[in-house]
Amino acid sequence: MRRMITVAVLAFVCISMIACSKTDSSDNESHEIQNVKMEKSSEDYLKEQWNSDDLVKHFEEMGFTDVVAEGFAPSNDDNIDDYKRTIFDISIKNKKKAINEWNAGDEFPSDSHVSISYNNRPPLTVENCEEMQQILWADDIIKYDDFVEMYDGYAVEFDAQVTLKTNTGAGTYFTVRGMNEAGDVVGMNIRIGDRIWNNDIDKSAEEGDIVHVFGLVDKDQSYWFKFINVQAFEMKKKE
Repeated sequence: MRRMITVAVLAFVCISMIACSKTDSSDNESHEIQNVKMEKSSEDYLKEQWNSDDLVKHFEEMGFTDVVAEGFAPSNDDNIDDYKRTIFDISIKNKKKAINEWNAGDEFPSDSHVSISYNNRPPLTVENCEEMQQILWADDIIKYDDFVEMYDGYAVEFDAQVTLKTNTGAGTYFTVRGMNEAGDVVGMNIRIGDRIWNNDIDKSAEEGDIVHVFGLVDKDQSYWFKFINVQAFEMKKKE
């Protein structure tokens, strides 16, 4: 009798092990790692103006299961591209090897670690910064020192009118003011500095010309001149 019970128990254990083996096999098949085919090249992703959240979602929708994004401030004061781009770098790492360059159609395992480095300090404009509206559309809402304390070193991009052009032995300097929607010159005085190496400031601009400015807020020079100073990457006349 005892032998029959032992045989029955052994039979039950064997059947259970076989069932578990089949279940594990089924689970492994359902979680099988697939290859993800890249829709774009790495260069295309860096050229395009992606929002970091949208880019994370895009990679997840392609099939990647481990995607993270980390923000950094631009670090090269002489490189305008570092301030204009939204995505600095994308790295795909699998089996301890990180890939930063690929072509459309290349494939990577879906469990690869995707790391996205993005610009967490994009250029300030009237569309994304209330204080930019205040300095460009009025001259009495915010003090210049409050603005430069908040945004020293930030990139700014805006249209303005040249209100003063000064030619000195050291160079040509411009003061500009923003305009409201009616075209009235109502903004605060903003001095266009030329301390950025290899800048592209159109020295042919004259008083009354409308210009497009892209540059960095300079707190020290602002306090020296007693109004906002922007070190320009570029200042170009608008047609």
